[in-house]
Amino acid sequence: PPRVIPIFCKFKRGIAIIGALAFALSSYNIIIIAAGHITKCYAIAYMAPVLAGIISCYNKEYIKGFFLTTFALGIEIACNHPQILYYLAILCGMYFIYKALASYMETRKEDHGADYDFPAVWKSFGKATAIAAIACIFAVLPNITNLWTTWEYGKYSTRSQSELSSKQQSAWVGARSAFYKIAMVMMQGGLVVLAGCLKERYGVNIAWQSSFALT
Repeated sequence: PPRVIPIFCKFKRGIAIIGALAFALSSYNIIIIAAGHITKCYAIAYMAPVLAGIISCYNKEYIKGFFLTTFALGIEIACNHPQILYYLAILCGMYFIYKALASYMETRKEDHGADYDFPAVWKSFGKATAIAAIACIFAVLPNITNLWTTWEYGKYSTRSQSELSSKQQSAWVGARSAFYKIAMVMMQGGLVVLAGCLKERYGVNIAWQSSFALT
């Protein structure tokens, strides 16, 4: 699946293969598979075909984009990993905004002839958006049972409404963020300072080996 986007974006075959291998064999994918997050890995893999389908819709390949988006997004939802689905929605939203701005800028160009069809730009954008939206609906329908069940029991699970008040949640998030920032400063800036101090006495190699050993 990762090879789909480079192909639909008109990349050369060799570049598409290299990009797909780099994406599929990234260290993060290997780590999450070893950790048992196989459904997360499946969901990440099917992000590419979904994006390719949406890109096809906006490239006026409506039939191809509709079927690819429907099929890929249906499998994506069936992987049952809402976190990755949420990230995919953000990516699709960003691409939608980009195409909307591109359409707007196209109509604002001053070098168009007198016979240029300005409404056609927005008509094409609206048609692509409508087809992508219908494809999303068709992708959701086969998964509606699982989605509805998850929505119902989610109200009673440990990931439902927090037992902390808004004030307590804010305090917890603030404290966690503060300690995280302190740790980042100490582990990045602090280690560099330590390495600089050790370098004067033990040399570069020992200084950095000692600093990295602390991590």
